[in-house]
Amino acid sequence: MLTYEITDAGYGMGFDVCTIGEDTDIGRSLRATGEYEKNVADLLLEVKDPHNYSFIDFGAHWVIFAVLMALRGCERVFAFEPDPANFYALCQTIIINECEGHIIPFPFAALDVLRKVDLLLNDSGNTGDHRVDYDGTSKEDKFRQRVMGVPANLLLDRHTQYIAKFDIQGSEIHALKGCADLQIDFAVIERWEKADEELATYFNSTRIVGDQMVCVDFKYPM
Repeated sequence: MLTYEITDAGYGMGFDVCTIGEDTDIGRSLRATGEYEKNVADLLLEVKDPHNYSFIDFGAHWVIFAVLMALRGCERVFAFEPDPANFYALCQTIIINECEGHIIPFPFAALDVLRKVDLLLNDSGNTGDHRVDYDGTSKEDKFRQRVMGVPANLLLDRHTQYIAKFDIQGSEIHALKGCADLQIDFAVIERWEKADEELATYFNSTRIVGDQMVCVDFKYPM
């Protein structure tokens, strides 16, 4: 049975996160330091005028970065998280930080087509390391959760300027294809395997910062 705890976090901005007690990675980091992946937060904080943007969190997990960007002043915040246990914690985090109506949660995997897919659940104690089996060919012996994949184009306004964060364990290209008509001016993408070269074709400029790719000016390849 999952247990949930309220943990102080906030990168100095003072908010709480509903964590899953069994998580031995993200929850442990939050409980010890009040932060997780501070490098990602630092990159997102490079945007000097967040009030001019809405923020999309692809792979929102417990909505840590979504709350951070909401508190920084992003106009609207959208959080995609397909795992039911994480989604429950995400919604509790929104509520305890009084962000209802400001942060809009979607219980979907961000993909390029509307269809059901298997979510491969990590069993090592890291609830942020689940992965979509996009084409159904994975032979990994993992527990599978059937979830809905949805293109962001179907849910979000195409005339809004966005900041985005992608942490979706290898589904980045599929998610970007589902954003074909969106105006993403700045994105932080967790690098996955050998996808750097292909990811770079979706933006006018990119730079590598450790395990993250910082991307500017989304352009859908023709």
